[in-house]
Amino acid sequence: MKKIEFVRLGVAALTLIVGSAGARADDCHELVANRHYECASNDAETSGFSLRFSEDGQLAILGDGEVLVCFCSSLGNVAQPDVEGGRGIACVDHIDPGAARLFSARIQGRKLTQGTFAATAFGASEVSPFLCDRVE
Repeated sequence: MKKIEFVRLGVAALTLIVGSAGARADDCHELVANRHYECASNDAETSGFSLRFSEDGQLAILGDGEVLVCFCSSLGNVAQPDVEGGRGIACVDHIDPGAARLFSARIQGRKLTQGTFAATAFGASEVSPFLCDRVE
């Protein structure tokens, strides 16, 4: 059952990467570059976490020091793609055959909304929704 949830999360993250709609001023990397966020879940059993983005917004550093590589959603269509031009962001950890972390969210003003954080380790998985507020 948990594997199905992780597969659904992966499909949702890919959908977010491929097809976010709307006008844009900047891509997601520019919007989160050098920003710090405090995140909380509505799941009482899930602890909050902090998230800091690198100067170029390509990396996210979790509060425990783990580094994730980030990608923006794409806009447009097959004929006229705007690759990584959207405000959806998905970040994954380094490739480890036994464990993985992934989060995806939508950047809206000072918040990361519609967030999902997933972790897998040795066949088990955990998925949590979250919302992040930017900290100055």
